Amino acid sequence: AERLAYEHRNRSQVVMACAYPALVVAMAGSLYVFLLAVVFPRLAELLASIGGTLPPLTRAVIAVSQIARREWPLLVGVGASLPVALWTLRKTQSVGLILDRAFLRLPLIGAIYRNLTVALFCTIYRSLYKANKPAPEIIDACAGLVGNRAFFSGLQGVRSRVATGRSTLSRALEDSGLFPDIACVLIEVGEESGKLAEALDRVAKHFASEAKERIAALIAVINPVMTLIVVGGVGLIMLSFFQAVYQVVYATHRSEERRVGKE
Repeated sequence: AERLAYEHRNRSQVVMACAYPALVVAMAGSLYVFLLAVVFPRLAELLASIGGTLPPLTRAVIAVSQIARREWPLLVGVGASLPVALWTLRKTQSVGLILDRAFLRLPLIGAIYRNLTVALFCTIYRSLYKANKPAPEIIDACAGLVGNRAFFSGLQGVRSRVATGRSTLSRALEDSGLFPDIACVLIEVGEESGKLAEALDRVAKHFASEAKERIAALIAVINPVMTLIVVGGVGLIMLSFFQAVYQVVYATHRSEERRVGKE
């Protein structure tokens, strides 16, 4: 139940965070396709027919659009195959472990995932500890519920050390390098005072609350950032468009002046 609730909350937050940026990107992509595939080619033909020269920015945008129209099967294939390749590589033990470790080092996102996983571990450990399950069995259950191979491998090491009596739970978690220092200190205090369940509950609530705050901050930041990126791209295309329009008008005006002068 804890695991299902954990996944549902995270999935809902991810959907909320991605809904608006996805809509903005879709609308901007439609505008990009219209400008690059319909407007600019006709503008280039018009300017070429009157003997004008396109501005450098407009020529660059048109070159990009021509490459995209000519190589779109390759671009689509690369875009579709890259996620599949990463998913396939992640299935292998060695590469998947490297990718999962790199994911934990990502700024903000890695910290959010770490906090949520620590909160989940403490919640499940507390529940099974109160049910008088042995520590190795509890750690095995927790390791089976995390989706990150780096956490799974680290918890397997924790289980080995705790099962052989070489270390306490708090010391083994600290040595794994996956749990924040404050979590290890609170768990150690709980072990020494005989109130491990209460300590685990405090750790779980603290890191779940911290993760929630960071997710809210990420949602608050991602929307304006995506808007600025999209607006910047559209603004660049529109600037190149109006430069070309001005060039057409200027070329037409000069052509008319030359014609009048000859007459």
